[in-house]
Amino acid sequence: MSGSSGEASSVDLEESARRWKKFAGYCRDGYPWEMEDYLVDVTLRSVINEAMRDGSAQFESLPEQVKREILETDSSLLSLFTTEAFPRAPESEWWIRNVPEYASRRFCQEFEEAYNVKITPNSKFDADLDDMFRLVDEGTPPVEVCLKAKNCGWYVATEPALLFRACTLVLSLQRKERRAVWAWAIGDFSDSTLQMKLSES
Repeated sequence: MSGSSGEASSVDLEESARRWKKFAGYCRDGYPWEMEDYLVDVTLRSVINEAMRDGSAQFESLPEQVKREILETDSSLLSLFTTEAFPRAPESEWWIRNVPEYASRRFCQEFEEAYNVKITPNSKFDADLDDMFRLVDEGTPPVEVCLKAKNCGWYVATEPALLFRACTLVLSLQRKERRAVWAWAIGDFSDSTLQMKLSES
């Protein structure tokens, strides 16, 4: 995110602010990604913080709406980041010092194994996974599980990467099938094409 001078460009800062806002949405719904993704995401706020603290020209040139959104995002996260994980971090850098009080099961397990910090498993992502697993246990064909999640407006269908992640976590798919699911999730394949591709295997 930083240029060769070590100072983030205004474009990078605006993108960081956008991604920070998206991260907040993930946290409110129960962070669905892996620990490595989370650590990258919280680094976004450190990039922004450095620019804010230094009063850099890059930060000052950000649109006022973007600056407001950063503060609004911070405010929305402060009430969620209640679990202290890294007490040596400065209190002012709460996004590093603390972690959300709840997240997806897999993330919680990874975080506890790595840092011996317990986070409550609770997420919309897991709720959908449970429903998808139930469909599989009932004998629902894999393609129908995917289609139901997407066409019934489930949380996992709010973006292609989440839909792909859910389908690949729930279903035993070969590499070719995974490629087909990704193409379908991003809109390159229609529902009928996915059905054909998965029935070929």
